[in-house]
Amino acid sequence: MGYPYGQPGYGYPQPAYGYPQRASGGTAITAAVIAVIVGLLGLVGVVIGLFVAIEESNKSHEYGSYAPAAPAVPGYIYGLIALGGLIAVLWLLGAILLFRRSTAGRVILIIMSSLSLIGSAMSIATGNPAGAVVGVIPLTILICASVGSTGRWIAAARAPYPPQYPYPPAPIYAQPPQYPHY
Repeated sequence: MGYPYGQPGYGYPQPAYGYPQRASGGTAITAAVIAVIVGLLGLVGVVIGLFVAIEESNKSHEYGSYAPAAPAVPGYIYGLIALGGLIAVLWLLGAILLFRRSTAGRVILIIMSSLSLIGSAMSIATGNPAGAVVGVIPLTILICASVGSTGRWIAAARAPYPPQYPYPPAPIYAQPPQYPHY
């Protein structure tokens, strides 16, 4: 009898149906590590922005009543700082969930990097060439999180293991087992 893919190996067990394939997580781990770096840099930027806004707000109260008032920090600046904090936390959340082999982490990183690429494209369209340089990082995360090996790595963690030896069901009340070939 001819085998379409060559002779089976003698002495080696053939892979059983249902066993999970071993998947490498190189692309997923790369995406998650870069996302952690982006999230931590975002949190550092938020903390610096918050300190600067508070310092500027305190400067406006230092002057006496006869001196001209320094401009106060508008309220929307604090809203933008909070939005930056939310974005940084979403990067970190996506990375942590991807490290835990969760599909939600992969989806969060794909959405965040897609939104970041849209922002980079808008920056390039307005004449800022730095948007192209900044866009390389989310593009790398998007590619690494979107490839099939990342999905296989996530799925390999949840693949159920079949039982080692399929035994026939135990006889009920000492009756002999009923095999289909009798």
